[in-house]
Amino acid sequence: MKKKTQLIVCVLVVIALMIIGGAIWWFTPSRFLSHVEPSEIARIEVFNGNDGNRFTVTEASDIDWIARHIQEVPMEKDSISMGMGTTYNLRFLDANGKEMERFIIMSPTTVRSGLLFYVCDGALKPVEDYLIELERQQFPDTDWIKNQSN
Repeated sequence: MKKKTQLIVCVLVVIALMIIGGAIWWFTPSRFLSHVEPSEIARIEVFNGNDGNRFTVTEASDIDWIARHIQEVPMEKDSISMGMGTTYNLRFLDANGKEMERFIIMSPTTVRSGLLFYVCDGALKPVEDYLIELERQQFPDTDWIKNQSN
């Protein structure tokens, strides 16, 4: 009987540790691109789900600005993603074309990465505005872009 009690206690301790670890992971803010130096990024492939435009950011100063502003924003896990639409789908690639990170800026307050939505206080607005301006330069006749305020 003693071995059975020890086994039950052991299983309960493991389950409790998993729940505590999961809670710590869930409530710890995340920072996208935290493991990447902006200088390591060779290009950013962008797809705008609102209008279907695709473009690539290759200018080092643009990459640096976008990456640094994204890195500054702490994001909180919010909910499971149900595969809803996309605004700016971003792929960060190194010089060899290897994907370093991928996520979707849904709005200035929401990012989708993998199966999760992450939220912030709107701190992604400058990044979204920057991407809108880069897209406007390449696709000046796109209706969605024309309707965006500067």
